[in-house]
Amino acid sequence: MSESEESRLELGLDHETEPRRAGLCADCAHARRIESDRGSVFYLCDLSASDSAYPKYPRLPVMRCSGYIVQTK
Repeated sequence: MSESEESRLELGLDHETEPRRAGLCADCAHARRIESDRGSVFYLCDLSASDSAYPKYPRLPVMRCSGYIVQTK
């Protein structure tokens, strides 16, 4: 297990709890998950590139968003 994985688990950030922390961004078609070298996780909203109403890195958890579209897998 890598050092960043260990630190994420210590903070309670695993694949089950992360969607609750991110809210809608966790499965939005417009969101990209960004992980820093230090293990911090951010969600980049692609809608922010064309519409200033959407923040580039929204404050999490996002509970409402007019641009939300469920990502198809």
